[in-house]
Amino acid sequence: MISQFATQFITLEEYLKWALSEGCRVQTGFSAGPDGMMEFTVVTAKSGRYAVIHDLSPGEAIPAAAYAQYDRRLGLESPFGKTKQ
Repeated sequence: MISQFATQFITLEEYLKWALSEGCRVQTGFSAGPDGMMEFTVVTAKSGRYAVIHDLSPGEAIPAAAYAQYDRRLGLESPFGKTKQ
């Protein structure tokens, strides 16, 4: 369940579940690079705006600055890191 209270870190899985509940499309894939395979996730909002997330596993904590950037890229406002009104 998504907390309505301020948190410093959430997991990628929590953010992706929230994005899906907002109508976003989430796609995960792999890309080959000079250092080997890299997993990435592309989150696309209904508006067509998107955020690419890489090098994070679903259970890994992401800091507030990172998900704030995803929010800006998507043009959405997630409830994470905000206090209940």
